Amino acid sequence: MKFSYLFGIFLFFSFCSFQLLANENKLNEIPQQLLLKIGKEVYFSKSSDSCAKCHGDITSLDTSNKDMEESADLKDPTTWVVYKALGGELTKNEDPNKFQKNFNSIVIDLITFGASDWNRNFYVNASKDYGFSWNRVEGKQQYDTQMKGIKIGIAKNILKKIDRILRKEGYKISRNKLENIAAISVYRYVENQFK
Repeated sequence: MKFSYLFGIFLFFSFCSFQLLANENKLNEIPQQLLLKIGKEVYFSKSSDSCAKCHGDITSLDTSNKDMEESADLKDPTTWVVYKALGGELTKNEDPNKFQKNFNSIVIDLITFGASDWNRNFYVNASKDYGFSWNRVEGKQQYDTQMKGIKIGIAKNILKKIDRILRKEGYKISRNKLENIAAISVYRYVENQFK
């Protein structure tokens, strides 16, 4: 009896892990150009909380058209808070792959959940797991809560649009994965602007 109960729990968690892997593989199946198209839709969404509203048009040489003067210069990741808080060039030079993985993870969580949730729920893990430290960032002790993120700011309408774009291209993604796709695609779109 005890063995079958434990075996049942094992099977359940194995199934959940398999599902997570399957969903990650689905994301990897989406072509880069389609992710960039989705990222552009997210970045320039018609919302008062859109990325472009605060950060400006990153496709333009003139970024003075942004609403928040203190928002990050998305064309220069070395100026981003996460870059500095992870230790900047010094830490990056020690292990570039690890640095980039940590950097990407934090940025995607920030884009997905927004600053309020990130400050409250993710900072402790980022400090412990990635070496993120506010002490390395002059004048900052948390992310500016104006950074709304996908879940809070533009979610409802843009997620519907992303779902339509993906379905038109033959991809059926569960609704709960669309936020992650939105965050990753907008990050890739921004990355593509400074390559």
